[in-house]
Amino acid sequence: MKKYFSGHLPENLRQLRAYRQFPQRYVAHVLNCSQYGYGKSERGQMRLSETRLSQLA
Repeated sequence: MKKYFSGHLPENLRQLRAYRQFPQRYVAHVLNCSQYGYGKSERGQMRLSETRLSQLA
């Protein structure tokens, strides 16, 4: 699978979510996206929009 994001953001998203003990489905619900789509963002296969990133901040 193609990685769109090779920086640290995908790994940081995963680590922060795990630290806060949030399941992917919860974060996906907050962002109004699918769990599958959010999981792809954590793996660097899909980019999160600026709007969604600001929702996480």
